[in-house]
Amino acid sequence: MRLRDIERFESVGNYVAVHCRFGAALIVGTIARLEQRLDPGHFLRANRAEILRIDAIVNVENGYNGSLSARMESGAVTEISRRQAQWMRAKMAVL
Repeated sequence: MRLRDIERFESVGNYVAVHCRFGAALIVGTIARLEQRLDPGHFLRANRAEILRIDAIVNVENGYNGSLSARMESGAVTEISRRQAQWMRAKMAVL
């Protein structure tokens, strides 16, 4: 599996679920440790539990209390925290 095949990573206790178009798999480790190894130009820490591949996001909508909701290629919906939503809004305004 290549990074471009991965849609998102999700924290599951002491494991990380790797979601891609082929399904999901668990790897040992924490989401924080994984985040350190990923290119921030391609992956976004959406919230405390999930990291999204930026180009797998197909739609972004306003969420509750300043957050955003991201719909992924698979149809999964992830809440983007208020802090990350501010960064994302600023980046989208530049584009």
